[in-house]
Amino acid sequence: MGCWELCVREWVAVKVPNEKWREMGEGRGGERGKRIARRFAWCGVVGCFLLGVWLVGCKKEEAMKEVDAYKRALVEKRGEDAPFGSEKEKRNVARFARFFQDVTEESVRSLIRETYAPRLYFFDTLVRIETVEELERYFVATARNAEWIRVEVKDVARSGEEYYVRWEMGMRLKAVKAGQELRSVGMSHLRFDAEGRIVLQHDFWDSAAGFYEHVPVLGAGIRWLRARIHGRE
Repeated sequence: MGCWELCVREWVAVKVPNEKWREMGEGRGGERGKRIARRFAWCGVVGCFLLGVWLVGCKKEEAMKEVDAYKRALVEKRGEDAPFGSEKEKRNVARFARFFQDVTEESVRSLIRETYAPRLYFFDTLVRIETVEELERYFVATARNAEWIRVEVKDVARSGEEYYVRWEMGMRLKAVKAGQELRSVGMSHLRFDAEGRIVLQHDFWDSAAGFYEHVPVLGAGIRWLRARIHGRE
């Protein structure tokens, strides 16, 4: 089964309320349903190929831009080198952990300005943000689209002004199957200013496995591509 046909069947199964068409989309409605899926697949194969080529080109260009932005931020967003083992060092990490331990609209609005500096560099593999106002809007929107989001800090390493925080994230999003809990692991590179607010945060995690693979239609394409790369049908 090709990527486009898989996406079509998943879209039909998710979006079409009529049970008969739903069964066709999932491949349970006999030959007629299979023929419909194949027609959609062949009609879209050229468009899917061209879109894929375009997305790969855009993604490569976008990735290079983010690398350059990260390098600039490393030069421009300097952090304070708090004494190792000091209370200030502990407060810096505790403030980050507190913000993400249970992300809600209310917690974002009450904690955002004591956690993040007014001007900053923030990149979580999904978006890049440079002001605390924009970051607040982003986190509020994220919280509204989730049933819950929680991050647990597992370990912290440090080198001068650089903090490396390893974490585990769990979430349940309204955009994916009801009741499905998503889990992922990652690491954040952080710098804190003299007031203990984050001036630089660059996250390293697999956003495809942690989020995109679970979005209807888009997830089917990503899972198909992963299977092809690893030699599975």
